[in-house]
Amino acid sequence: MYFEKLVTNHKIDMKRLKAAFFAEDDIGAVIRCHYEAERALIHALDKLTSGRATKDKKKNKYFADSLNILFILGVADQIIKPMEILNNVRNGFAHKGHETIDDKAITELQAAVATFTDTPLETFIIKFEGGKTFEESYDKLSKRQKFVVCATIATGMLAASPDAYKQASDKLTTPNT
Repeated sequence: MYFEKLVTNHKIDMKRLKAAFFAEDDIGAVIRCHYEAERALIHALDKLTSGRATKDKKKNKYFADSLNILFILGVADQIIKPMEILNNVRNGFAHKGHETIDDKAITELQAAVATFTDTPLETFIIKFEGGKTFEESYDKLSKRQKFVVCATIATGMLAASPDAYKQASDKLTTPNT
């Protein structure tokens, strides 16, 4: 899946994700990433179902249930897979007592996110300006920081998925003239 340009009207809280990136512990980083992913998930469901899927908060209160709705609606597995990994990591912290992000989760999340770009993640330069400045190549980041970068990319793709769907369907339904 490759798009020249994707735009979304969903406002991702980069301040929260920056806090996750600089967090002192994995639990704080994962919870912040999951919270932003859930906001993007609600946005995508609202846009793709004209608000029907999120109208009754009791029906789709679980992250996995909401992802399943996206799956049923035909959202690409490439969008859903990283969110499933993020949710599994979060559930490991919340329900199994995990305290650190394990290597397997990082490897799986990196592989899932790598499908969004033809540029290897290892060549990315991560840069923050304003307030706390930071610049480092992806391959030199800590495990936690790599997790946050991948979760941020996946969250952005999820937030843009309704617009990408519209872009693709417009191309399919626009008659040739």
